[in-house]
Amino acid sequence: MGRPSQTSSEDSILDLRVPAERQDSAPSQSSGHGPAPSPGRSEDSGASDTDLHVEAMIPTLVERVAKMDVVNPEVLRVTPVFRALEHFAAALRVGSAGDFYHKSHQSQRISTFWSHSWHGGHWKKIFAIVTLYNGTAAVFLSLLTGACMMLLFSLGTLAGIDRGWLDDSFQWSCWSTFSGFVLANLVLIFWRPRTAVFLDRICISQSDARLKTEAILSLAGLLKNSDGMLILWDPTWTERLWCLFELAAFLKSKTSQQQHLVVRPIFMGPLSIAVYLTFAAVAMTIATVPIRAHEEKSFVQLLSAIVFCAFVVAVPTASTIRSYFRDLDTMKL
Repeated sequence: MGRPSQTSSEDSILDLRVPAERQDSAPSQSSGHGPAPSPGRSEDSGASDTDLHVEAMIPTLVERVAKMDVVNPEVLRVTPVFRALEHFAAALRVGSAGDFYHKSHQSQRISTFWSHSWHGGHWKKIFAIVTLYNGTAAVFLSLLTGACMMLLFSLGTLAGIDRGWLDDSFQWSCWSTFSGFVLANLVLIFWRPRTAVFLDRICISQSDARLKTEAILSLAGLLKNSDGMLILWDPTWTERLWCLFELAAFLKSKTSQQQHLVVRPIFMGPLSIAVYLTFAAVAMTIATVPIRAHEEKSFVQLLSAIVFCAFVVAVPTASTIRSYFRDLDTMKL
């Protein structure tokens, strides 16, 4: 969620700012336009009173959070996954403006609690969510469409193409490959998964200070009322205390059988799409490039194209996976 800065934990407890991690802006006090100190009272004295007030609040806040209760049922909210992905996933992009609270609604349970760091790459995170929630539907529907096209071609309903293989009577079909590729792309982009998830920027009010404070105090209670947890992992995730708190609260509130925890490295999103596009390019090449049985050159050209496509995706894939396993050393679950 949008979490208070780790470097100013006392101030964070005092004002409970939600978007402090979302954008690294300088404190407003540094602008020089803050209120002037009252006569007869120094700024040091005011800061001392604030520190004492914060110290007095800490036991109460700790006790409240430790109960793992929801302070106000209004803050127990969810949003469908497709709402989080609307408008090019504006709610997941750091630089996007707007209030997204209206996209959430009150609920009794949270299907999946999304835990993520706002310091990670947002496009990697978006691709990871798209492939996770839309990928299964894309694969299933594209396979079903390809099978239907194969059946229609076998029955003679769809025409084939002559690629010069063996003799002129041998017909090839690219219907299954082409239709499956097109449909898979459409499903990845336009599928509307309705899984009820908790996304901080949508489910925590960014304009109502009372609701924002109640949501933060209820964070442990929200995790207690979550059926599962999805960690969108990147190297910065383990550096955020609020992320670690979310994991600890979720594990504490569940028995071993109830801990439906999924750790999804965000690099898997773009990597999955890159592998998919590469295999699609190879499949389209195999299905459409003319092959003359008596010409050895045509076979060499086809194999060269396949090897080139495989090499293009293999090098960045190997580099990314090696980087992932290096980063994995920083994560101690």
